[in-house]
Amino acid sequence: DFAQATLAQPVAKPVQVIAGGAVWACEGSACTAPSTSDRTLSVRSCKELAKQAGAVTTYRVERHALSADEVAKCNGKA
Repeated sequence: DFAQATLAQPVAKPVQVIAGGAVWACEGSACTAPSTSDRTLSVRSCKELAKQAGAVTTYRVERHALSADEVAKCNGKA
């Protein structure tokens, strides 16, 4: 499985983040995780990523993406 997230603001330098049982590599405004667990596609996992890398605008695993409402919850705006 492959996960992708887009950050609202690019990271200052490339970082690695562990969120939702996956190791994310964030560079610029893109974060990717080459392998995921069954916990990766969740608002909780998205929150873990956002807490460490910044606000998220999109969050998906394979063909499944969080909805706009779920992304808002991920960023703590719900």
